[in-house]
Amino acid sequence: MPKGPWNPGDATLFPMGAHGRRVPRLAVRIAYDGTRFAGSQRQPDQRTVEGELLQGLQRIGAIAGAREAHFQCASRTDRGVSAAGNVVAFDTEFRRDALLPALGAVSDDVWPHALAEVPHAFEARHAKLRRYVYFLPEEPGLDHALLDAALHRFEGTHDFRSFARVEEGTSPIRTVTAARAAWEPGFVAIRVEGPSFLWNQVRRMVEAARRVACGEATLEALQRGLKGEAVDLGCAHPEGLVLWEVDHGLAWEPHATAMEAAATQLGARLAALEREAKVLATLRVGLGGSAALGAGGQPRS
Repeated sequence: MPKGPWNPGDATLFPMGAHGRRVPRLAVRIAYDGTRFAGSQRQPDQRTVEGELLQGLQRIGAIAGAREAHFQCASRTDRGVSAAGNVVAFDTEFRRDALLPALGAVSDDVWPHALAEVPHAFEARHAKLRRYVYFLPEEPGLDHALLDAALHRFEGTHDFRSFARVEEGTSPIRTVTAARAAWEPGFVAIRVEGPSFLWNQVRRMVEAARRVACGEATLEALQRGLKGEAVDLGCAHPEGLVLWEVDHGLAWEPHATAMEAAATQLGARLAALEREAKVLATLRVGLGGSAALGAGGQPRS
């Protein structure tokens, strides 16, 4: 949905570098609905999280461009993957108290909700810890004990080349500090933590653990993969994954107005999805009822 023009009012941009001051650098926590984007990273002719943010920041006059503002994103997410606490960083002299509501007013499907001033040398990619949660649908035959055992095997430092897309020049060695499951109605919430992850790593870990828990793969096969052997245990769908937090050890300043606006928009979207789910469930019941009827709408004997 297109947003109206941002009227800065008192939130004017100071001249960049005015009065001999170094331009402040800010880190901003963002949430977004990954199903609305072709991923987080900028791509030509594709709607992305970074593209939406950069367009919004330039529209309100907070930055001149990505390069000039040293714009960075902490974690790359694929198409369909959502986030509650990804982090972007950029240089700006836009008023801190007005930045988040201004940016939120001109950004669709991205919700900036907290900020922190950081040193000029701050690198968004250099985080202490990243936390993910994957919502795996409960299914018949899913053995909880085997799922826990499979996830436990991933903890520690391993060669994850069989559980990721490893880019050229990138080490496949990664450390997973926690991989645990919690059961919720209809879902298993799988929480994974570590300092850094490879491309697709969390989704491939989840699918491998699911296959073990359903008897489609063995713990021995998973263990061989962690020793560097070529083992393909699949990749879970992106829509179930949420980047929960990127931890830099910062003291975040939540913005109540920005968070309230985000909650309102997400509530409206959730209500629409619940209505759609109700309609689909009704159609399914109706089709089942039709199948039970004979010619002329009479019950089959």
